[in-house]
Amino acid sequence: MRNNKFIYILPLIGVLAGCSVTDFNPFQEDKYVPVGFQTESIIRDLTDDEDDIFEAGITRIGDYITGTQEIVEMREYYSSYFGVYAPDGVNDIDYSVSSLTDIKTYQNNVKVISQNASESVLNDYLDYTNEYVLKQWNYLPTPATYEVRRSTQINDEEAEVVTFAEGEYVEATDYNNIFGYSAASYVTSFEGAATAIGMNAGDEIIMLIRTSTFNVLNLARNGFVRVSNSIVKEIKLALYEPEDSDIPLYLPIQAREYIEQRAVSEIYHTNEVINYLDTPIVIGFHEVINKWSSANNGDYDLEAMPEITED
Repeated sequence: MRNNKFIYILPLIGVLAGCSVTDFNPFQEDKYVPVGFQTESIIRDLTDDEDDIFEAGITRIGDYITGTQEIVEMREYYSSYFGVYAPDGVNDIDYSVSSLTDIKTYQNNVKVISQNASESVLNDYLDYTNEYVLKQWNYLPTPATYEVRRSTQINDEEAEVVTFAEGEYVEATDYNNIFGYSAASYVTSFEGAATAIGMNAGDEIIMLIRTSTFNVLNLARNGFVRVSNSIVKEIKLALYEPEDSDIPLYLPIQAREYIEQRAVSEIYHTNEVINYLDTPIVIGFHEVINKWSSANNGDYDLEAMPEITED
């Protein structure tokens, strides 16, 4: 890792973001509380041996990742908080998205993506939720061709199944794009930007990125408000001893990104004295949690794929 970036970590903001989120949450049935700025505790530097294993194993990560799970939660509370001053372009709505995506690659060259998503919109005139189900199969009809078959369903409508993409297939150049996960590139990019790298109490590598900025958010009616934009990113890697090699490596097992925007001042106009809030208020957040798997998923039953929907 060249230079270990080791520091003892305290939360970026001292309280869990979810405590403030509920103050202006218009979605009364929303039970999701963000993990927020909580992170793993780094307790020590990597040893030289651990560092060597990590660096030497990065290029091999893609050989062992066979699946991911992604959880996405996004909320925008601009309308409920700002009212008539809500920023132009948000259409006076509060917006909620929840999504769960499972992806697995099987030994017979089949990658299956399953996603369930819920999108909710709420304002004085509208209150609705759309449910989306997406399934996708990347597979090889012949050893030299690939096909991407996709099924989409919205609410209670019948699923529509189409051939989303197809073409020639050359394993040496096409395998990663069609069946891989780009996990090694993700880890390399994360390492380069990390502000803290070390080991937790479970001897897992923890890398953290934290940024925070203050900006002006333009509102309707020529209003302005001061906001803070804070981001925390975290990735955890665990030692892995593959069955096909005596050389261990560190595999990513979980990553998380949390982006939060808080109003830190009252609404003001040009040349007015800014009045700052005693307690900043969360007006939007976006949290993504990724988990990686190295399990053997066996072979996929190609007969389980649905037929193309007729026009």
